[in-house]
Amino acid sequence: MGMLKMNGIRIDQDLLLHEKAQFNEIDLTGAHIGGQLDLHSSTVTGMLKMNGIRIDQNLLMHEKALFNEIDLTGAHIGGQLDLRSSTVTGKLGGKYIDVEQTMYFGKDATFIDGIDLASAKLGQDFQLSDGTFNNHVDLTGAQIAGVLGLEYTKWLGSGTLNLTNAAAGGIDLSHNWPYQTYVNGLTYRNLSNLSKNFSREQAKDWFGKQAYAPQPYEQLASVLQSNGFIEDATAIRYAGKERERQAAWQTASGLRWAWLVLLNYSIGFGYHLEFAFGWAAGLVLLGWAVLYAAGQRTKYGITLGLAYSFDMLLPLVQLRKKHYDIDLDPWPRRYFFAHKIIGVILTSFIVAGISGLTK
Repeated sequence: MGMLKMNGIRIDQDLLLHEKAQFNEIDLTGAHIGGQLDLHSSTVTGMLKMNGIRIDQNLLMHEKALFNEIDLTGAHIGGQLDLRSSTVTGKLGGKYIDVEQTMYFGKDATFIDGIDLASAKLGQDFQLSDGTFNNHVDLTGAQIAGVLGLEYTKWLGSGTLNLTNAAAGGIDLSHNWPYQTYVNGLTYRNLSNLSKNFSREQAKDWFGKQAYAPQPYEQLASVLQSNGFIEDATAIRYAGKERERQAAWQTASGLRWAWLVLLNYSIGFGYHLEFAFGWAAGLVLLGWAVLYAAGQRTKYGITLGLAYSFDMLLPLVQLRKKHYDIDLDPWPRRYFFAHKIIGVILTSFIVAGISGLTK
């Protein structure tokens, strides 16, 4: 058990450091391994330096291997990177790592300290499924061609996941994401479990674990819509606008908050125009009640009722020209002034909602 120093070495075949081998430290900085680097079941109590290493096939670090600190910054691995069922007690640094196949950090693997894989590039999947993470996992700007798998993942202590400005072919949304998640700028083409158990509420909860940003809601809604889940996509977009309203209140943006409240209760931010039709129906009935209470219904030679109230509410519709020649008594006249103004505003909101200006 000692230090193994092979920085810059070139080996055309496999390098085998496995089967319960024990080392204080290994230095493979800038090395080139033409085959596999096999460290399965081994123990490295100190630093495992592999920054800048090039491995043409797999990097195997699985089967209850035990490592302290690992440096894979700028490494290139032509096959898989496998840490299943192993334990890493120190930091794992892997900025700009390039793995051409799948990277396995799950299946009973345990990480005590943080993982830094910012700007990593993966040719296939990144599997964290059934792994245990006690600290921050940083995937800022990472590019994952396959699926980011998080099924049955356990997040303990201060475990967080940062996917800011990352990209993936697909993500697993319905399972174990950490309490603190950062997904602003994350893009993906699909949800790996979309067809069997997608949950709107779970998706909303997922976004609630970070500060408000509109992009995550629109990203998910776009994926849902492209897969035919139109109602779910609308629900997610509506939830995003609701979250924006809450954020405006929390940041004391009073005018913005008031505007969003008005949009919400009038037309559901443009996603629920039926709200506006409900308001219109209520106002038509209220106008009829005012006419009845004020004794105006039969005072002018014609019966004033729902048609008159409707005519006064919507400026784009004229049901009967005589309605506009009637001069009501003072207090019902003042009510219908307000009635008309509300109708203009409501019509404007409906038009804006249909055209998408409020979304």
